[in-house]
Amino acid sequence: MLYMVRRFEFYGVGKIGPKGQVVIPAEAREELNFQPGDKVMVAGFPDEKSVIIMNEETFNRHLAHMQKHYDQMGSILKRQKLKAKKNRD
Repeated sequence: MLYMVRRFEFYGVGKIGPKGQVVIPAEAREELNFQPGDKVMVAGFPDEKSVIIMNEETFNRHLAHMQKHYDQMGSILKRQKLKAKKNRD
C-alpha cells in the first residue's frame, strides 16, 4: 500500500471557549489562509479525543478525488468478475 508523507506543522495551542468555539492559533490562520466566515469540516477520532479541521473546499476536493478512484476500482473489479464468470462458463 502506498502512503503519502506530507509536511506536518505544529502551530501552537488553541482553546475551546464556553460556547464550544475553538480558537485557531494566528500562525495557523495566516499560513493556511483561514478567514473569518470560512466554512471548515471537522472530523475526529472519538477514542483519542482528536479532531481534524479542514477547509470545506479542500475537503470536497479530496472527497471528489477519492470518489473518482473508488469508481475506477469498482469498474476494474466489475470487469474482472465478468471475465472470471465468462471463463467459468
